[in-house]
Amino acid sequence: MLRQTVSSRVWLLVFSLMSGLFGSLPDGLAADAQKLTYANGDVYLGDVLHGKRHGEGVYTFQDGKRYSGAWHDDRRHGQGTLTFPNGDKYVGEFVEGLFHGQGTYNLSNGQQYSGLWQTGKRHGKGTLTYPNGDS
Repeated sequence: MLRQTVSSRVWLLVFSLMSGLFGSLPDGLAADAQKLTYANGDVYLGDVLHGKRHGEGVYTFQDGKRYSGAWHDDRRHGQGTLTFPNGDKYVGEFVEGLFHGQGTYNLSNGQQYSGLWQTGKRHGKGTLTYPNGDS
């Protein structure tokens, strides 16, 4: 049993180093990369601090959504990518779990909005580009 646990940890370390999945925490805070499985089927793989998602990690939702990026105090916070089952994708900044700051939302139909977001909604200047290149 111990050998299998050590092998799993070595594999996780090699995978994380090769993929750059797990970044170091600010100010040298120590946290172990962990896999958290939730009762609803969601899975988190990443840094955990004091029992909360904190640092870099990947959260896969049971419904097919996937978030990869920064976490702070158990919420999406910082740079990240949220991918939806229908092919839509947001790449940009998150604050308190919401799109906030600079970001780009690509719709599965080819449209793209790139600009500012505030509390999960488009805000201020941005560019909407259509599949034919018009904006």
